[in-house]
Amino acid sequence: MFHLHHDTTSTGGAWIPTPDPRRVAQPHRDRLDHHRFPRARHRGLGCRQLLQYRSRDLREHRGHHCRAHPAGRHRTVRDGHHDEAGAEESHRSASVPGLARSSRSVLRSERDSAHFAGRYGSGGRALPLAWPTRRRRERFQVQSETAPVPQPQRFEPNPDGLRVVVLISGGGSNLAALLAKEQPEQFGVQIVAVGADRHSAGGLQHARDAGVPVFVERISDHPDRAAWDRALTETTAAFRPDLVVSAGFLKLVGPLFLARFPGRYINTHNALLPAFPGMHGPADALAYGVKIAGATLFVVDAGVDTGPILAQTSVPVLDEDTEETLTERIKVAERTQLVEQVSLMARHGWTINGRRVVTK
Repeated sequence: MFHLHHDTTSTGGAWIPTPDPRRVAQPHRDRLDHHRFPRARHRGLGCRQLLQYRSRDLREHRGHHCRAHPAGRHRTVRDGHHDEAGAEESHRSASVPGLARSSRSVLRSERDSAHFAGRYGSGGRALPLAWPTRRRRERFQVQSETAPVPQPQRFEPNPDGLRVVVLISGGGSNLAALLAKEQPEQFGVQIVAVGADRHSAGGLQHARDAGVPVFVERISDHPDRAAWDRALTETTAAFRPDLVVSAGFLKLVGPLFLARFPGRYINTHNALLPAFPGMHGPADALAYGVKIAGATLFVVDAGVDTGPILAQTSVPVLDEDTEETLTERIKVAERTQLVEQVSLMARHGWTINGRRVVTK
């Protein structure tokens, strides 16, 4: 700021501005919270090296406010006082391996420097530690291009019939549909066991009536979820299944089970994924106002209803539908789809290529 001073000697009585003595630049105060660092010093550094460098900068260069200058150089800024800091920057950069090279490439174009200064300016804002540099983008692109591409998984049909273990939690309507078609000569499927997570599952009786072995693995019978997952994996694997079908199984299996049966554990969901995942697919579809609902058969992965889609079938939503009526119509289409797709998998095998599943 300035005071107006009346000069009668050299200007003929004109009022001229003179600096306000209260605004003259004061010596730098020794306070850590006043530090701002140029982003250039941090480019190309790893997290540990960055933290070490910042600590040394705090100790050696206390009291400096720095910002990226639009011209691509760094100037010390303090209450209107500017000093060129090129020599200091060169000395400090030389003490950190690879820093001088990265500093020279920080603001390599007027466009980048203008964007940098315009966004973070000289208003005292701290510059971000994770600036999206061109070098970082190029490194990410190279890593993406050189990342190993998953190879397709091919599952050949079993000439003696596809060995299937079915997991249930309730009445087992989908299980009953599979049992009704179980003829290795025609359907190509042999249900070797039925498992449940509770003794009260009504579908167990369907299996007993058909002479299929049953087993129950309750979570409460094990000290923790991991132990239950291990027991379920070992019991299921004892029947040497080619395919495991979740037909209304309400428990999420663990990583051990998924690792034992990769690409061979399928589940059915009463909505058209990826829309409306979770336990309330038909209700969510009605609440959203969709005109077409349906069922999805998919390969189970570590997520919730996120695996590669094997097949989908659609069911129109009627104006008078409730959650109960829509759910029942979806179940009918769901059972038909499950039987057809398991039969195709048994006769032709299946291939998983990324998120695409082909049954032929």
